[in-house]
Amino acid sequence: MDKLASNLKKMRELKGVSQYKLAEELNIKRSAYGNYETGMSYPEFYTLEKIADYYKIDVRDLLGLAPDFEKGLDIDKEAKELMENIKEYYYKKYREIPSKKILIKIIDFIKKI
Repeated sequence: MDKLASNLKKMRELKGVSQYKLAEELNIKRSAYGNYETGMSYPEFYTLEKIADYYKIDVRDLLGLAPDFEKGLDIDKEAKELMENIKEYYYKKYREIPSKKILIKIIDFIKKI
């Protein structure tokens, strides 16, 4: 059983709620929720958010990620790769390299997400 499945089951049992009741609260099928707990399928991100909200925890806690997992990321490398991907996409679509002003707006938008 993976970390998410294990955490989902543990949280539900600690709350003392049935799969049926929780699925009803989340407005999803009981069988779908059951599959999340067994690791047979994985919820969409918006469903993960709903589950986290239900338990009043962060999505990262459900996924079993350490609170400081981002420290392991090479932010500069990630940003450089993102910029290259944006440039490539923009060039393919508009046949020109985006200006720095456009790239800054795109990055600012992404930061807000």
